[in-house]
This record gives sequence, C-alpha cells and structure tokens, in this order.
Amino acid sequence: MGRVPALYTSVLGTLTAGAVYCPLFSAFGPEPVRSRLELGAVRVLVTTDLLYRRKVAPIRTALPGLEHVLVVRTPGAGDLPDGTLDFEVLLREASSHFETARTSPEDAALLHFTSGTTGKPKGVLHAHAAVIAHVATARVLQLLTEVAPDVDAATVIPGLAFRDQFDFDSMDTLNFAIALHRELGVNVPEAEYSQLSGLDRCVDYLTAKIPVR
Repeated sequence: MGRVPALYTSVLGTLTAGAVYCPLFSAFGPEPVRSRLELGAVRVLVTTDLLYRRKVAPIRTALPGLEHVLVVRTPGAGDLPDGTLDFEVLLREASSHFETARTSPEDAALLHFTSGTTGKPKGVLHAHAAVIAHVATARVLQLLTEVAPDVDAATVIPGLAFRDQFDFDSMDTLNFAIALHRELGVNVPEAEYSQLSGLDRCVDYLTAKIPVR
C-alpha cells in the first residue's frame, strides 16, 4: 500500500492498540510476502484489493494464522475479494471511544525484515522507545532546518557535531533550544546546551525527556 491515509491510520491504530506493526514492501511477489507473514506470525493484514488479488490471494491457504484481511477499495476494481473485510466500512462502523493500550518502553512496536537476498529474511524488532527516538530524530531535523535554513537534513551525519558539518554558532543553539521548547515542550537549561551539539546526543537527550506512554 502506498503513502495513503489508510496507511498512517493503520500504523497509528496498531501502536495505539498495543500490537506490533510490520511494514511490507508492495513490490514483493507472493512468496516474499508469504515468508514474512509466516515468520512474523501476522494475524491481521491491511492492503488494497488490487494488491490482495495479486500477492495474497494465491498464497492465502498457506497462511492459516492470517485471521483478518482488511482491504482498501480501489474505484472500479470490482467486488470485495472473498475472505476480506472493507477497511473504510469498518472505520465508519467503529466506536469513537477507544482506550489506548498502556505499553512500556521495552514492549515491541515495530517488526522489520532484512532483505532476504542472502538467505531467509530475518525479523528485527523495535521497541516503543525506538519509536520515540524515530519521532525525536524527525522533529530534531525539522527544527534544525528551520533554525539553520542552509542545512540539508538528508546530509546530517549522526556522529558528528553540528558545528563540524555546517555553520552553527551559539545563537543557533539558543534558537534551537527555544524551538524545542516551543514545539516539543522540552525545556533545555543553558547548562545543558552541550546536549544539542549533534544529532545523536540531541536525540538521546530528548528521548529521555519525552515520556513514553
């Protein structure tokens, strides 16, 4: 499934429910899809009707653990495939009241698989604390480019101090701290400005400040 609203709804819904989210590359053929669904013991799959017919329907009988398939309908693609549920209909019928599952920083949140080019793909689990680190990294880079507009976020080297990569002086550090407080609610005392000197240090510092719920 591409970067459509249903994708983000599925990711956030999975994490909110306390389940583990496992992304699958839509260009995979049926066999790579089958192996990852099987290895991950996947019980619920969200995909499109077109992808389901091409990639999943031919291998569905080989996946007895796959209990539910929610499909996002494609206009003009025909009837709902057998053995699937309509994603949009389920959303409309769902209750607006939902209690977020309580998780700890060490609880599993994401399951990624290696490419499998040299053998059987291997699963790599990321904990909820890692999700917070992903969010912190994205926000740090976003705010960094606002404070220092000449910075290209894609080229920032994690293990190197900002000042060794681009023009970043004490005034930039101050503005960066102000932006972090404004956008993330994290107060950075002047005595701790050294924690903002590089991407790695900054993310570690912020993940310790942002509560994981």
